[in-house]
Amino acid sequence: MNFESAKTIFIKTAAAAALLLSAAQAGAGWDTDLEELQRLSAVDITAMAAAAPRTPEVGKAAVVTSACSTSKVFRFGGAYFRKLVTREGAKITGIQAEGALPLVSFDPDRYYTATEKKKDYQTGPLDRPSVYMGANSPSNELDCGLTWDRVYTSSGMAVLISSQSARFTLAKDKDTLYGGDGAKLASGGKAVAAKIAELKLKPELAFRPFWRTTGMGEPSWHNPTVGAPDNVYFHPGEKIKMAVSFAGGDNFRLDISAGERSFSVTFAQKGFQGKRSFKRINSIDQFRVVDGVRQGNENRSVIPTKTRVTGALWTSTMVLRGSAAPAAFTGVNCVEHRGRDTAARYADIFRASGWTDNGGENLEIIP
Repeated sequence: MNFESAKTIFIKTAAAAALLLSAAQAGAGWDTDLEELQRLSAVDITAMAAAAPRTPEVGKAAVVTSACSTSKVFRFGGAYFRKLVTREGAKITGIQAEGALPLVSFDPDRYYTATEKKKDYQTGPLDRPSVYMGANSPSNELDCGLTWDRVYTSSGMAVLISSQSARFTLAKDKDTLYGGDGAKLASGGKAVAAKIAELKLKPELAFRPFWRTTGMGEPSWHNPTVGAPDNVYFHPGEKIKMAVSFAGGDNFRLDISAGERSFSVTFAQKGFQGKRSFKRINSIDQFRVVDGVRQGNENRSVIPTKTRVTGALWTSTMVLRGSAAPAAFTGVNCVEHRGRDTAARYADIFRASGWTDNGGENLEIIP
């Protein structure tokens, strides 16, 4: 097949996918402002996420996995990440996008229960879905956005849920369990543990803002303070807006919103005065357990898992260029970075489709 024939097939395929996406969005009421449509249903998301092409047969053309003009293998490993990056330049000032958070099903065999009360926040799946952005410079890297985390009340109590979705709260000292009506159900460490086991309670989890900075000593992980007004949670299926921008000097700004809820923070991050690039990432980040202790899996090999991320959706993604008009995150404006340990099976793991001319796509992550 010659280049022109391949290009024609690609254009026709992309156009067809775009039409399917537009129809799905219209069916889901994407343009409405009604609050009840703020969170997409599983049916809506499934309809939007058209099946992606699989690994080609021997002798067939390579599978198209993004609308970016370039794809390369990235040196990083240890997570199932779908990473698209802008081209590098001092005039690129940020990236902004709209979309929907994915649905998640977890591998029941990859679950961790912390044994220390002060590390109770670690209790939960060892696979952590994340939807985030960030920036890179020749010297530093920035990650910021949303990651899967424990849910706490405005008073700082951990929230637990039953299989029937009834909600319970656990006191900060972990020695008192309360029902949804505020009534005390158990008191004392052993009694609380027994009641949690009897009711088969699990931690409630959701997407929570984070920002991780580098180049200023050790990499530093940040979240809004538990119980603070800006400790906002976002949930699977919700429509969101997200943006990260260079704020001048040694500062960046992160903005995330869903309906009436929003989170914004301006924070210090050195090393981006010159050339920089920005990125958009969907991932399943991973932990491993070593001698009973939970550890991050970064820069190791990915761990096989039955965890699945489905229905991730970007309706648009734009590259910010200061006073110039934003550019669509597609074609020559983006580069696909594949993880070193997922590159061989990339098209099977990251089932992307429905690319649009304004940087949109559907995505499922099926390790």
